[in-house]
Amino acid sequence: MRLLFIAPNLFAMPLEGYGGLESIVYSLAVGMKDRGHQVAVVAPLGSELPQGIELIPSQRGEPEEVSYQGYKHRLPEFDVVHDHTWEAWAYSWNMENMAQLPLLHTLHT
Repeated sequence: MRLLFIAPNLFAMPLEGYGGLESIVYSLAVGMKDRGHQVAVVAPLGSELPQGIELIPSQRGEPEEVSYQGYKHRLPEFDVVHDHTWEAWAYSWNMENMAQLPLLHTLHT
């Protein structure tokens, strides 16, 4: 399966000394890749992902809506999209395109 994980654009991954949601996204991406899936991650420039995981870069600190504009054209390429952002802009793709993108959102509080 082709999987896309969307991380907030506050911190590059992986983080050291911090166990926040970026660490969860990183671990999920690595785990799914290790199980044979094709994986991509939307994360800030400067993120260092293992070989075989595609980085779809966002600008660190930009509004989530602006980041969404930069990756939304890629959403149909994936079998499942797992959004970890606070505003969950990926849901907008379904409304904009009258489609049903397989989308999961995890709200970290």
